[in-house]
Amino acid sequence: MINQLNQQLERVDDLKSGDICTEFIFEQKAILGSGTYGKVYKMKSKFDNQYYAVKCIKKQNEKEGFPITSLREIKFLTTLDQENVIKIKQIYTRVKKNKNKIKTIKTYCAMDLMANDFWKLLAKNEEQKFYFTTNQIRSILYQCFKGLQYIHSQNIIHRDIKSANILVNEIGVVKIADFGLAKFCPKKEGVKKTPTVVTLGYRAPEVLLTRGQYNFQIDVWSMGCFAVELNFNRPLFKAKDEAQQIQQIFEKCGTPTAETWPEIMKSDYFIKLNPQRYDRKFISSIRNMKKDFDDELLDLLDKIFVLNPNVRLTVEQVLQHPFFKNHNLNLCFEQFQEYLIKRNVNLEKVITLIQKPVQKDIDFII
Repeated sequence: MINQLNQQLERVDDLKSGDICTEFIFEQKAILGSGTYGKVYKMKSKFDNQYYAVKCIKKQNEKEGFPITSLREIKFLTTLDQENVIKIKQIYTRVKKNKNKIKTIKTYCAMDLMANDFWKLLAKNEEQKFYFTTNQIRSILYQCFKGLQYIHSQNIIHRDIKSANILVNEIGVVKIADFGLAKFCPKKEGVKKTPTVVTLGYRAPEVLLTRGQYNFQIDVWSMGCFAVELNFNRPLFKAKDEAQQIQQIFEKCGTPTAETWPEIMKSDYFIKLNPQRYDRKFISSIRNMKKDFDDELLDLLDKIFVLNPNVRLTVEQVLQHPFFKNHNLNLCFEQFQEYLIKRNVNLEKVITLIQKPVQKDIDFII
């Protein structure tokens, strides 16, 4: 079905599904944020009296065109349906003309209203010197990987997994959001894609070194970066540019060799880079940051932070790891809920003016 949408949905006007409502049934309550293409509102539905996050995408005229990132998000989120993936509940388009007959088209997308994103939560944790427990992290990551498993099962690569795009509601349900960079991709090797995707600190080595030769494994790497961030309230990699990002990855994960990653030896970019030789010391580098780091989680991350994507764990393998399989996940979820209650995490109190990390260097996404 996603493939059919990908082929047929060239303009937002082509949407003909039952998700489009003929009447605008929402009442504005507050502005939650704004971006390049519009604003996000907290609105109350007149139909079910529930609150939703409603994204308003605005364009002034037909020539302006519909933002490609917004179009992608609409295409995917009207179709995807899993509890750990954000979903567009309803779409409404409103057209108005001013005195000069200039047409303004506003497209409203109603989605689940979430309490917060983890980028803000972790910033608040760091400010107050609070850290998630291992069980709380286990619950968060299990939900994330379940959502990612579903996304990949639909032949979609998210391409921008990061803490700012992982949301949580007031009862502890975690959802993956922001599909503006996502791509439908049949599981074929050797398909060249946009080389510069994923926010820099979460960017997998194959994105940095192959210039477009990557697959679903880039999302697993990015989720691993998020897992480390949950432990330390800060990113594992914090580079200023791609060269520094590659350097930081090699320092922790070792420099690839013909034995560990034979395919990369053929990369023109890697050959020109001629990187300094580093031995792998991922486990010791994490232990140096936190001596009592959970053993099972460290083993899982050691298998995720593998340079060669063909050897790196898949999302299915991650979910079978002892870090999840050997524990009571319902108990972990309850402990995460306790955190949300104790910390009084809710939408109105945590929204701040802190600037989120953004992806700036993408000219055109394919």
